[in-house]
Amino acid sequence: MGRAVFRAEILALAGSSLMAGAGLLLIGASRLGAGFAETPALHLALMGGLGLGVLAVFAIAGLFHTGRTLPLPTTARLAIPSLIGAVALRVLPELGVLPVPPGPPHALAALLWAAAFLLWLKVYWPFLSKPRVDEAAAC
Repeated sequence: MGRAVFRAEILALAGSSLMAGAGLLLIGASRLGAGFAETPALHLALMGGLGLGVLAVFAIAGLFHTGRTLPLPTTARLAIPSLIGAVALRVLPELGVLPVPPGPPHALAALLWAAAFLLWLKVYWPFLSKPRVDEAAAC
């Protein structure tokens, strides 16, 4: 294992599975009578687990499909904590772990979640709109 486990790509993929699994466990706990609704559990599994998984795959595959290699660009790495923060702001207040943020309900969570994908797009749009690195070098 070693230090490679702590690379952003690996942590994002593992975090995706962790959030999806935790969300499913919370759904079960809610149905068994825990003191919260299923809504935060669904958001943890889907907004977190699925969202982070999609972001990680976009980031990793986006590099390889454009002839680039790992590691992820710094700005793309910043998208990961933005998405995780969005999920935390959406889920934790409903579980009673954090106070409800000020302003419209879930507005900050929605903005952070969208910002994560916009950060990815900012970095990857130039990669995806030009020829692959290896094809451009051959010309």
